[in-house]
This record gives sequence, structure tokens and C-alpha cells, in this order.
Amino acid sequence: MLKYFLLGLLWVCQESYAQSTSGSDSLLMKDVRLEVYQFPYWQQSEQNSLLLNIIVLLRQPSQKLSPILSPISISEQLRFNAAVIAPALLIGAGMLTQNNPEYFEANEAVQEELTRKYAGFHTKLDDYTRYVPLAAVYGLNLVGEKGRNNLVNLSMIVALSGFINNTLTKKIKQVVKERRPDAMSLDAFPSQHTSIAFANAEIMHQEYKDQSALGSVAGYSFAVATGSLRMLNNRHWISDVVAGAGVGILSTHLAYIIYPWLQEQIKLKLVRKNLMGIAPMYQNGSYGLSAGFIIEPKQVH
Repeated sequence: MLKYFLLGLLWVCQESYAQSTSGSDSLLMKDVRLEVYQFPYWQQSEQNSLLLNIIVLLRQPSQKLSPILSPISISEQLRFNAAVIAPALLIGAGMLTQNNPEYFEANEAVQEELTRKYAGFHTKLDDYTRYVPLAAVYGLNLVGEKGRNNLVNLSMIVALSGFINNTLTKKIKQVVKERRPDAMSLDAFPSQHTSIAFANAEIMHQEYKDQSALGSVAGYSFAVATGSLRMLNNRHWISDVVAGAGVGILSTHLAYIIYPWLQEQIKLKLVRKNLMGIAPMYQNGSYGLSAGFIIEPKQVH
């Protein structure tokens, strides 16, 4: 009985509005703002009485929604295109040593010099320095120094950047199969420690570049230090580090351009669905159910 009452109430609401706008060629509820109507079905004055609360949402016709993040302007797009050149050049420079003995000799010369000067050097510090820029970004947010995005959007961008970076780095490693300087494995190119460090440094740069250049300098300093330590630990050639830097920067740039688009697509799909929800409620000593509906507009002919 209750089901038919609810359906009947929705039909009455929609049909009564259609009659009030009959004769118009416009869409039903064209100029209506989002409103909430509450219909108490049954309520007694005594305590613990039953209360049914129905909420009907009359929604405007679907229209193009602006993205949650600000859309990228032409000038921003040009800056993005210019920024992509740098990581592309870094990756290309690293690739020069592949299947090219003359260029690979430069790798060996640099590594021999480092091994000679810093014989016996070993540290695990590079396992931590790669995450310092990202930790700094979250730390600044927590103390009130807000960056370009709030913590939710920032975390999603970080996750997307990490996914892109991890996928690119591992796929390239599987294809190239370059021997490490210490000959321990065949997955030297590119350096994943370095790619993570530069991806995080680029996030810090993107979040605080409009406030101060110090954040960018600090972030990239830790990234460069991470790459240097990978070579000092005899785990990577210089070409691995250079290419890893390019992959990291590129991953973050892609995350910042893809995430707003993903947000908009998800938002559009959620808004365009017909939704119905039922939840328990308590009001003025009465308890019961609250039902919520969103009515999709219909075309009036």
C-alpha cells in the first residue's frame, strides 16, 4: 500500500507541474531551481510515533557542467605543451645509450669515475629522499599553507601520477632489460627511484609555483639528490637517472591534465542518473523512513 502511495504522489507532483506549463514548447521544469518538498504522511503528537518523510527533487534538464577543477585555458595549454618538451628530451637523451655502444661508453666512464672516488659507498637514504617533496606538500597543507588543490583532489592527482609513473617505468624496464652497473639484474632503465622523486617534485612545483619558487627548488633538489645517490650506490647508469627524471615529470603533467577530465565525466554520469534513496529518520520524537527521489524532466510536445 505504501509503495503505491509513493508512486501516486510522484505522479501527481509531476503531472500537476506539466499541466501548469502546458502549451509551452520548452522542457518540463525548464526554469525551475532545485527544490525540496516535504510531505508528512502520518504523524501523531505522542512520543515514538511513526513518521514518513518524502523528499521530491525536481531537477532541471541535463546541461553541460563545468569541471570541478578550473578548465585549462589556452595559455595554460601552451605552457603544458612547453613543459612536456623537457621530459621528452630527458627520456630521449636516456634512450640514446640503448643499442649504441659509443653512447653507452659515456655511461661506463661516469660510473667508473664515481666508483673510483667513492669506493665502498652505500646508503639507503635514497629510499626516503624520493618521498620528501610529497611529504612536504601534505605537511604544508596540514599547517594551513594551501596549494593549488584541496587535499581530496591532491590525493587523487598523486594516485593518478603514481599509477602512470609505475606503469610507464615497469613497461619500459620489461622491454629494454638493461643490465645494472652492479650486474645484479636486468631492469636498470629507467630508474624508478628517480622517476618517483621527480614525479613528487613536479607535484610540489605544480601546487606551489604561484606562491613561491622555493618549493620548486627544494622539491627538485631532493629529486636530483635521489638520482645521484642511485648512481653512487652503483645501482644505475646516468642514462637511467636522466630517463627516470623525464618519466616522472611526464607522469605528473599527464595526471594534472587527465584528472579534471575524469572528474567531469564522473560528475556527468552521476547527475544524469535517476536516483532514489531511503534512509531512517528521527524528528521531534517521531521515527520512520525518509525517501528521496530525483525526477528526470520530460519533453512537452
